[in-house]
Amino acid sequence: MTKARNKLPFEVGLIGVALVLALVFWRLPSGSLAAAYRLPAWVFDSARLRLSLKQDASAGGYHDRVLKEPLALATIVAEMRAAWPGESATVVNHAALEVATDLLHRNDVEAGEIVKGSFRPLALPPWAASQRIRTDLLASRDFFQDPERYVFRRN
Repeated sequence: MTKARNKLPFEVGLIGVALVLALVFWRLPSGSLAAAYRLPAWVFDSARLRLSLKQDASAGGYHDRVLKEPLALATIVAEMRAAWPGESATVVNHAALEVATDLLHRNDVEAGEIVKGSFRPLALPPWAASQRIRTDLLASRDFFQDPERYVFRRN
């Protein structure tokens, strides 16, 4: 004899999901809606990085350095530019962006800026900080060179 399972009608489940989504979007501060759309991709990328059998080597050395002392994105760009002297600013900035995104996926690293000689963390969740860095880096036609903007340090 098989037991009949109690199932909620499909419509009830749909209404429940819609109410949860409406509540989430209603509670978001203004301007956060775009960040909310990036959150699922951020979570997926974070899981992919953590579950991969091999560590992502793109930020390995940089992560170790950040754990010892603050590291500016401009320094990463300058080092990549020296390592690849023939590459364009677009290629170097994209590579530095990948390193920055990888660093932001780590729980022990935070991004910020230097204001009047002291570190000020970005008041953004990591996925929004990544998007902000992406927007600034890719909007520039030149190599990123501001040593006080987008500094990474140990959390």
